[in-house]
Amino acid sequence: MSRVDFHDQQPGSYGNVQFAFAFVAWMQSRRTPPSARELRLRFGMGRATAYRYLQRYRDAFGGA
Repeated sequence: MSRVDFHDQQPGSYGNVQFAFAFVAWMQSRRTPPSARELRLRFGMGRATAYRYLQRYRDAFGGA
């Protein structure tokens, strides 16, 4: 059986806490903040949701 990377799973197939950890880990592993488009492609979310997540991340962690 091959290993499936966490971000390759279908959106919604894992819990909220797992998603939160994966999201924060991915955001902090980057040298530059992602665009809303990158969030949409990586996590399969809508445009408004991507902008909301970016804003909440900035509010919580003081990112750009």
